[in-house]
Amino acid sequence: MKRVFLHILMRLVHLGFILFCVALLFGCNKNPKGLSVESDSFEKKSGVGLVVKKNYVVLYNKSTFQYVYNIKRKSIRIQSDDHSEYVNATFTDYPKDIPQINDIVNVEIVYKDSVSDPEVRLILSMLILKQESGKFWLWNEEEKVGLIIDRELII
Repeated sequence: MKRVFLHILMRLVHLGFILFCVALLFGCNKNPKGLSVESDSFEKKSGVGLVVKKNYVVLYNKSTFQYVYNIKRKSIRIQSDDHSEYVNATFTDYPKDIPQINDIVNVEIVYKDSVSDPEVRLILSMLILKQESGKFWLWNEEEKVGLIIDRELII
């Protein structure tokens, strides 16, 4: 009887270990915040601009771009000198204090990259995913859209 009980117990422990390993194997496609792999890729980027599905559609370059902030309109515009690429982000709901990680901001984004026509318009709720060295990483999980803005360029 004791032998049968030990045999069953060992089988249960073995089955539990297998289930644990399967859960680890299939549960690793998201980051610790519960967001997608695309958000991990976005969070590693450092350039100011707009990212759609892991790729920059507009990337600020200080020698060929302008970066403008309008306090009254609560908007940021990044545009190339020849206007072939731009992103305009208007914050419709912005925290009163300095935004913090995990705050949600509502943003209307209008952008055009150098290859697509016409411009694209998005209205998104964006999570402040990261804040570092005066930069903010804003992310929308559903559309896989990220916006990196630099507070230092505003001042």
